[in-house]
Amino acid sequence: RAWRCSRRDASAPRGQEHGPGGEVRARARDPGNPFGRWVASGSGVWFAWVFGHGWTKESSGLSNPAGASALTFYRWSLYASDLAAVYRWNVASATWEKVLDETGVISLASSRDLLLANSYTSGIAIYDGRSWRQVASGLTGHAHDGGSSPHVIGVSAPEAGGLLVVQRGRVGLS
Repeated sequence: RAWRCSRRDASAPRGQEHGPGGEVRARARDPGNPFGRWVASGSGVWFAWVFGHGWTKESSGLSNPAGASALTFYRWSLYASDLAAVYRWNVASATWEKVLDETGVISLASSRDLLLANSYTSGIAIYDGRSWRQVASGLTGHAHDGGSSPHVIGVSAPEAGGLLVVQRGRVGLS
């Protein structure tokens, strides 16, 4: 393993090429457990207790574990994407449950009020704790497989409200 450690958190994979199960694409620290770490890698989602020691694979329920690409906590629940859908971790059953049937989700971001799923095929889906809705207003599109869909590079939900959206050559705040 090629791990680079920081002084703040010796378990956090920082700048490494590979971690448990392959290339680390995303990481999340459990806000309710200061010792728990999650990573999404080329072979699925992994969890470790005690600052990264003893990794266990936790990919049960994912449609495409090799496509695990994003992780975030929202309202004390862990969410992941695997390029086939978005899932919420069910602690009781130790499995992922599909919550959004959306392909191409490459990043997840959260604020106190919102969970954002950024898809390279459909733009941004927003979850407010009750339901999902698509956001495309004001986003420019480009061709994917003959269609025109918004290509969003990054998105975040600042605590002050609104969305910060980054598209190729363009940044916008709504």
